[in-house]
Amino acid sequence: MKKLILTIVIFFTILSIHNIVKGQQNIRDNFLVDKISRYENSNNYAVAEYIYDINNKLQKRIITGKFEENFLVRDLKYVDLFVYEDNRVSRIYTYDSTHFISNNEVHFFYDTQNKLIRSERWFNNIMSGGINYHYENGDVVHFLYDNNSIMDTLLYDSLGNLTTIIKTYPMHDVFGDVIPGELETRRNNYIYDSNLKPNFGVDYLFAYQFIPWLGTSWPSEVMNLSNNNLIKAMSEMNTYNYTYNQYGLPITMQYIFDPVGPVIGQFLTITYKQIGEIGISAIVNDNTIKLYPNPAENTLNIESQDIIKEIEFYDALGKKTKTITLNRKETIIDISSLAKGNYIVNLITDKGKITKKLVVR
Repeated sequence: MKKLILTIVIFFTILSIHNIVKGQQNIRDNFLVDKISRYENSNNYAVAEYIYDINNKLQKRIITGKFEENFLVRDLKYVDLFVYEDNRVSRIYTYDSTHFISNNEVHFFYDTQNKLIRSERWFNNIMSGGINYHYENGDVVHFLYDNNSIMDTLLYDSLGNLTTIIKTYPMHDVFGDVIPGELETRRNNYIYDSNLKPNFGVDYLFAYQFIPWLGTSWPSEVMNLSNNNLIKAMSEMNTYNYTYNQYGLPITMQYIFDPVGPVIGQFLTITYKQIGEIGISAIVNDNTIKLYPNPAENTLNIESQDIIKEIEFYDALGKKTKTITLNRKETIIDISSLAKGNYIVNLITDKGKITKKLVVR
């Protein structure tokens, strides 16, 4: 069961690759997730620690703690290793050192535009299932499972936030057999604040896979499929509440079983380590630069009150696709070589740097 929970978390969180979180400041240059932890008592707790290379790319996640099973206290130990190809996460290897002693992998496949199109889960070198991802206008709108028994439909609002996931299942009779042609649906709903999420690189998105042994973890994928900060996620009888710090980074998540109330031991705390400097001088008022049209097709106009030194374009995987060196306040850029999709544009002026979202059609 715990391996299934971990795999679900990985599957949903990686979907965020196609839609990197946006913000006015590149907070990812200044903070890294250090630890995510929960505590119920000395026999039931868990801590996930994140390890990065010298370039601050996520390499390893180590999960330790204790849990109770059949009136026995057991040690909890997972190690996740992240493998990259072409600056994309291609595999995650999970090594389980608990008494279950089994390993699993998740494989990721992309199209020529770097969009995730399929995930596969493997246990002990045997593929146990996969998910295909269907896009419309750059957004994931369906999860299609290999066994064809489950399909998820994703609905977005006008601000680009995922508001509802409709999960469709085949109905079963009292004996557990599928009833031909009969389906049932369940809905998960999500509420956001008005703040844009910070801008992170692709490896950082994996850091929000919440640690196992927490029951369902379905809210985590939604945080990375939307543009604003998720503050509440709701299913039939469950609610997850999030809080954020002054930089727009999530710092707590609380699970509530609605018929009863907050669940003991289901309160997550997220801590960070600072790797850069945060200051007012590093932030430029967003109104000082205009970027239009947006969405754009072949050309992009940029106007600034300050002298623009450099412009950087990053695709949805966080890969730099175009760099332009300037020394003026206005320019027209040919973007016909950019593939359709969502981009992050960093504009460096003589006063600082801001980040803009650009959609190429």
